[in-house]
Amino acid sequence: MILNASVDPGDSILHEITIKADESDPATDYRADVLGFGIRPDGANWEIDPDLDTSPYSAVPFLKVSPKNFSLQPEATQKLILEGEVPSDIKDGGRYALVNIKSMPADGSKSQDIGVVMAFDIPILLTLTQGELIETGEITSVNLSQSDTSGQEILVMFNNTGNYHYKALAQATLRNEKKDMVFNASSPLSFSSIIPTYSWLFKFPLEEDLGQGRYTVDVRVARADGTILDSREESIEL
Repeated sequence: MILNASVDPGDSILHEITIKADESDPATDYRADVLGFGIRPDGANWEIDPDLDTSPYSAVPFLKVSPKNFSLQPEATQKLILEGEVPSDIKDGGRYALVNIKSMPADGSKSQDIGVVMAFDIPILLTLTQGELIETGEITSVNLSQSDTSGQEILVMFNNTGNYHYKALAQATLRNEKKDMVFNASSPLSFSSIIPTYSWLFKFPLEEDLGQGRYTVDVRVARADGTILDSREESIEL
């Protein structure tokens, strides 16, 4: 479940979210909140406390969800309303938030150490269509990692430096001192969008561990349509 909408400054937002319990679900109390939306380098959602959400692209300040607290019986349905008004002074890029819905402890306490807490996020991605959408990015690091379980991997960290979300993929070519190509691969397209100011870690497991010597890694990161966002050459010595 995701809300991906186009908006203009001053627009009113009204979106209905329906939650349905299964027949086998126990009667459960829930809480709904609008949280800051970040992503971790592995692509997982990062739920940010509204008081700590300092992103210039946050939609948290102008969104609210109601009811905040509700109960669900088996097979019952609950409708939530996400609403707000886009500020008139924001013109460009995207704005982002998460609607977080989680179960409350059965005893009514605030402790999450009692029982099992169920939670899920609904990403909110708003596009200001009449402004400028900047899709830029930067490769911030290229490293060779070694582990006992996965062997050697080329790790490419990429940061969204624009004002709008997009999916991306990376391509890495490894050459030895003789300029012979010893590895070449492309990553899958990122399974979720990379939102502004956050980074994505692309991983390239090597089929065989490299021997001692000096190597050169050429890396490119591109959008889904093939547009190159950034490229970088890095030397690695083993």
